[in-house]
Amino acid sequence: MTNEIDTYWNEEDTHLFKSTFPHFHGNGTPVPIQVRAKIHTSEEKYSNWAAESEIIAIGTPKGTRTYIMIHPYVEIPNIVLTIGIPPNGYADTNAIGTVQDAKVNGINQIQIGNTQAWYYPADQTIVLWECYFHSPYRSSTPLPENTNMIELWKNTEKYLHTKFPRAEKITTPFKDPMFTTEEYQAFLHLLGYEPVEKAAYGKLL
Repeated sequence: MTNEIDTYWNEEDTHLFKSTFPHFHGNGTPVPIQVRAKIHTSEEKYSNWAAESEIIAIGTPKGTRTYIMIHPYVEIPNIVLTIGIPPNGYADTNAIGTVQDAKVNGINQIQIGNTQAWYYPADQTIVLWECYFHSPYRSSTPLPENTNMIELWKNTEKYLHTKFPRAEKITTPFKDPMFTTEEYQAFLHLLGYEPVEKAAYGKLL
């Protein structure tokens, strides 16, 4: 249960989108759930080696960039059950007890994915390094047809562009080890990305 203040996060309740996930359901049927995000941003210095290690050429060899970490999460009730135990315990019966009471005791925040990005203000470039759902919350639907992944990316891009309105382009690696390269690149094409360098896709904002 998480209602405590964590000073690491600059923003703790940013709304991304609302959708259904097989993992979250009521009476066996998936129900719409709000995907929120905790967001950390920090300024950091970078030098020639850091610029050269990026997936695209950074024209300004050293300076200050902004690091962004986004943890998508959902909130679910923390339900506490009171179980009635048989009078003689479990030794002489197959009964496992009965639910006598159920109470909601606060809210659990369940992290369902991860995003990391950097913004280079001198080059007006966002590098979206990763953006995905953790395996229990990923659908088996092919990426170009995966509504939740499409919404996660679109709303992450929207957040980053709102946060950094001077950004002119966004880039991302051309593959992700969690998916086949063909499927991943079809997904990027769907979102408007095109090859911009050997290991990167990108688009103008």
